[in-house]
Amino acid sequence: MKSDLGQRCNELYDALPPEIRQKLIAHETETTFPAGTLIIKAGVQSGNLIIITSGLVEISLPVAQGAFSLVLARTGKVLGLRSVVAGDLPDTDVTTLEASTVAMIPEKEFIHILHQHPQMYGAIARVLSTDLKMADKLLRQLAHGTSVKRKLLAASC
Repeated sequence: MKSDLGQRCNELYDALPPEIRQKLIAHETETTFPAGTLIIKAGVQSGNLIIITSGLVEISLPVAQGAFSLVLARTGKVLGLRSVVAGDLPDTDVTTLEASTVAMIPEKEFIHILHQHPQMYGAIARVLSTDLKMADKLLRQLAHGTSVKRKLLAASC
């Protein structure tokens, strides 16, 4: 059963008016994955916007030697947004580090609501900007030979 609107907290919904949040929530399905489950695979279209509602995941970049861990993410992190909005394939893997529950919104429904409510683009830009800032910081650390610490991303709920 879905939580009521007041209990939904994530980096995208927090910047949206209640009527748009309610439309998105109406299309959510929740699934719980055990630890070690690959929920997004680089190069494979998931077809969903994914929101972590509980648990911990690792976002990593597949490289020749295996995977390069970029960041850990908890409740409130929105995943797959760039892929859904741009129609691109994901370029990172997302793996659960503990049992995690996610809300999934089908890409088609998300895009339909986005077209009905173009004011959503501002909220989307904020989320993508935060992701870009994190990637920029990581690249700067690597360029300066600084040890890279995995950052924990979570919504400010």
